[in-house]
Amino acid sequence: PNTPPNADAGPDITVTDTDNSGGEPIVLDGSASTDPGGSITTYRWTEGVTLLSTGPLATANVVLSVGDHTITLQVTDNGGLTDTDTVVVHVLPGASCNADFNEDGNIDQTDVDYLINVVSGGDNPTGADPDFNQDGNADQGDIDALINVVAGGDCP
Repeated sequence: PNTPPNADAGPDITVTDTDNSGGEPIVLDGSASTDPGGSITTYRWTEGVTLLSTGPLATANVVLSVGDHTITLQVTDNGGLTDTDTVVVHVLPGASCNADFNEDGNIDQTDVDYLINVVSGGDNPTGADPDFNQDGNADQGDIDALINVVAGGDCP
C-alpha cells in the first residue's frame, strides 16, 4: 500500500527588507519533506489562495512584501497522496530615512541640491536634519550618503 508523504516546509523565517524596496527575496525550502513509500513528485507553495510556485523542485524563489506571511507547502507523491505543512515568514521593514529634503514628494537630485545648500550654510525652510548619515556632523559625508540613496542605495 502507498503511504502518504510527509511535508516539511522548514523552520519559520525572519528577514529584513534591507533595501527598503517593500519586499525581500526568500527561498522557500521543502527539501526535508519525505515519502517513505515512494517519491515526491510535486511541491506546491501557496499563500492563502495565491499560488507562489509549483513543480518538481523542493525550493522556490519568491519575493514577499513587508509583513507576516503564512505559506503552505503541499507535497504530492507518485501515488497521488498529499500532505501539507506551513512556514511563517516575517519580513521586517528596513531602516527608514527621510531623503526627501525639499519635501516635494520625490527623492531625486533636487534633494541633493537642497542638502548641499543647507550643509554650506544656506536656508533650510523644511527644517530637515542635515546630518543625514547621523555621524554628528553636517558635511560632505551626508551629501555622499544622500547621493547613494538617490541612486538606489541603502539608507545610512
